[in-house]
Amino acid sequence: MSLKYLQEAEDTLNLDDHTLYIQLGKQLKQDSFFPTPENKLKRLAIEWMNTRIQDFQNLICNKESIKKIAKEETVLLIAVITDIIAAKWNLTNPATVAALIVRLGISKLCSENLKFNE
Repeated sequence: MSLKYLQEAEDTLNLDDHTLYIQLGKQLKQDSFFPTPENKLKRLAIEWMNTRIQDFQNLICNKESIKKIAKEETVLLIAVITDIIAAKWNLTNPATVAALIVRLGISKLCSENLKFNE
């Protein structure tokens, strides 16, 4: 298990969902020359998360390492999921996605009819 993203995971603990969505939106719009309003960044981030739910479920739900720590250590769980997200998507800070997933809850992520909301 990699602890490469442990500091990034810790950095997300004090951020609210709104801030995490804004950070993710900025990552997704990083090539934009013009500033994007926060409400659009948040909407973009939520849409991005919702279109990847199946990917998140496939990558996370059946991992033994996730199951072992899911109820124990939040920072470690975010770090492990960050590692998984980083391997799949080229984001500047994949810990934002991992933190949103952990806040939602692993059991909820792995259930059907999931949708990220504002």
